Amino acid sequence: MNITILAALAMTTDIETRLTAGRDAALQCESAIAIAMITPEGRAQLSNGKAISAATPLRTASATKTVTAAAALRLVEQGRLDLDAPIADRLDPALTDILEGDGYDPGAMTLRQLLSHSAGLYSHAEDPRYAPAVFADPDHRWTVHEQVALMADYGDPVGAPGEKFEYSDTGYVLVGNMIERATRLPLAAAVRDLLDLDDLRLRESWWDVFEADRARRGRQHVGGEDVTDVHGSADAFGGGGLVMSMRDLATLFRAINEGRLFENAETLEAMRWQGEHENADRYRLGLFANTNPDGNTSWSHSGFWGVLALHQPHTGLTIAGATDEQSDFRCLVGAMRAASHATTD
Repeated sequence: MNITILAALAMTTDIETRLTAGRDAALQCESAIAIAMITPEGRAQLSNGKAISAATPLRTASATKTVTAAAALRLVEQGRLDLDAPIADRLDPALTDILEGDGYDPGAMTLRQLLSHSAGLYSHAEDPRYAPAVFADPDHRWTVHEQVALMADYGDPVGAPGEKFEYSDTGYVLVGNMIERATRLPLAAAVRDLLDLDDLRLRESWWDVFEADRARRGRQHVGGEDVTDVHGSADAFGGGGLVMSMRDLATLFRAINEGRLFENAETLEAMRWQGEHENADRYRLGLFANTNPDGNTSWSHSGFWGVLALHQPHTGLTIAGATDEQSDFRCLVGAMRAASHATTD
């Protein structure tokens, strides 16, 4: 699941000014707002004094995709996966059978296409029937095979492999399966090992379902309904899954976007690869791209429950924010924009 908001956020050199501007904007939001920032001058965090803070662990949903993509690229560095080889032999054969049964050709799909949402896959999570099914049975324990089968049941291929950008949660579920098969580890353990996550000391973070809770999660809502207790397997297999505080998310998002979790500098360049498929400028490998009129590109990812992370190489700003009410996401974006656009002039 995903909410696409690519805000062009700028930076100032005055952290206190940013904090004041962000907090003033957050106070206008009906929901609880929490924001963490990392700048060349240091770290800062703010909230509007309601139910969550920048230290509150929350389900991040699709913001996890950036992390899944980074883990897959580490396997490419190690020669255990190939960005441009067919995925057919890298998937659980039962998943290959589902794809072929719905008219897909896994022999023509690549990891690069899955990561850039250009493999032509329909998305089970974006289908309007999926969320109601999840909320109607919140205790249901979903499986990878069940979600891929739902994709086949809900819709048909949306294009040929490599034809166009078409966001697909299911594609990242397949990537998660490829990571598990390449490492012979559960997804959470594989990602933790591949990215050396323990070295980052993310004390308010863990992978839902796969790892034990490290702290109490914050309550999260959709349209006024408390959805905190929906079983995490509804979004845990690579397209989502990470539970993180905003200060941990800012730390991890910055580390990935500075290339510090890769062995080779070229890997970050590969993550920012822009293909020739339709709308390729919107999304790279696990990252949304937004280029401003000056030619500077910001990298971001949002998450269904109301989370947004963004990094600007040209300003040195990394910012992560969350709301505890998904329907108030645009107000969160406004508060993040205010914190980033604040000026001392």
